[in-house]
Amino acid sequence: MNQKSRIDLRAFEGEEHLPFRLEGSHPVAVLLVHGFPGTPAEMRPLAELIHQQGATVEVPLLPGFGHQIATLAGRNRTEWVECLRSSLTDLRRTHPRVVLAGFSMGAALSIIAARGSNAPDHLLLLAPFWQLGKRWHQPLWPIVRLLLREFKPFARADLDDLRIRRDLRRSMPAADLDDPAVRMAVRQISFPSSVIDQIIRTGHTAWKIAPQLDLPLTVIQGSEDQIVSPAATRRLASRFLHHPTFFEVKADHQLTDLSAPEGPLIARLVTDCIFEVSE
Repeated sequence: MNQKSRIDLRAFEGEEHLPFRLEGSHPVAVLLVHGFPGTPAEMRPLAELIHQQGATVEVPLLPGFGHQIATLAGRNRTEWVECLRSSLTDLRRTHPRVVLAGFSMGAALSIIAARGSNAPDHLLLLAPFWQLGKRWHQPLWPIVRLLLREFKPFARADLDDLRIRRDLRRSMPAADLDDPAVRMAVRQISFPSSVIDQIIRTGHTAWKIAPQLDLPLTVIQGSEDQIVSPAATRRLASRFLHHPTFFEVKADHQLTDLSAPEGPLIARLVTDCIFEVSE
């Protein structure tokens, strides 16, 4: 992530962005996977909720994210998937049942990682990303990539929107989003086009692999999601070998924010999925 400003936004500095593991006594273990450009911090509420009911929960930091964000341009989806497969292997050694749960881009990576010798017993997908933009946007990306060397996600964002401010504060809690200089620095945050390439390819790979997965799965989607549309998620769900248990809740993209009004419902759906699997 490049910041063309002298303002130090101090992103991803806190310990909450580091990987963590919560040991439990229940026979089920859960691997939680964060999205883009997130960190384990966004999965912490779900992790603690699941752990309170006895399960072991592991939340890795994908290579190139968090405090490693400066190296993201040199990372690729193969590294991300191998990170998850390594965690699945470790959890398999100590737990008879394993649930793999991914959020947004983490859901796409979970689909890919679920195909293999250490496949999970159940796959839980939260707002599963697989397509950047709308369907008609896809053929345009090679052209856009030739014209743009970097992508600025907040260049035209409404920095007064409460949802955007909430998301920004998760990665840079010390930033004063009302300071004009800070707002300008946020708008200059950029990712090289190579990173967007990896995200798009991750989604395409998940789409192709979906029909090959022979395992039960649950999908939770927000009806007001502006990043991963309900229609796109329904298309993805229709491709799996086994029809998923599908829940559409009145929520935006941030399904891991349990403090939101829909948080209690999402918490119940997640825990029901995990602990019904273990019975």
